[in-house]
Formats: sequence, structure tokens, C-alpha cells
Amino acid sequence: QTLSRSAVFDPVVHDNIAATTSHSKGRLMLIDGTAIIYRAYYKLIAKLHHGHLPNADGNGDWVLTIFTALSLIIDVLEFRPSHIAVVFDHDG
Repeated sequence: QTLSRSAVFDPVVHDNIAATTSHSKGRLMLIDGTAIIYRAYYKLIAKLHHGHLPNADGNGDWVLTIFTALSLIIDVLEFRPSHIAVVFDHDG
């Protein structure tokens, strides 16, 4: 069973999936948040450079980057992990 983006935020769908998921074999999903942000930002820059976003003027780069990063993280929910952690690199 796969999740659509709208289903992720629908509590009824979420409860049904939670009820059918066996947590006896938990699955921890660790996500490299720094890599996701980096990938989302440069994906956006490439799209801007190649003209794939004709209405974008470059002022909303961070908004589109965060939206793309969150979309990638939401896509991970298809694997139905019991726990998810997004980790970031430490400065220094």
C-alpha cells in the first residue's frame, strides 16, 4: 500500500495504516537532512538555470528548496517505517 501526499495528512488514512502495520518488527529510517537540503537546493538551481521554472524569479529559492526537501522526506513514508529521524551535520 502506497501513500499519496494528501493521504499523509489525512488522520483517517493514517490511523488505518497504523492499525495494519505490525510494530513488532520496527523499522527505523534515518534521513541525512543536510544531503536532502543540498540536493533540493541544487535541483532548484538547475531547474532555474535551464528554464524549467519560467514563473520563478529567484526570490523564493528557500521556500521552493524547503518544499522540495519536505516532499522527498514525505516520499520516504512509502516504506512505512515505524520511526523516522532526520539528522543534520554539526557545525565545526
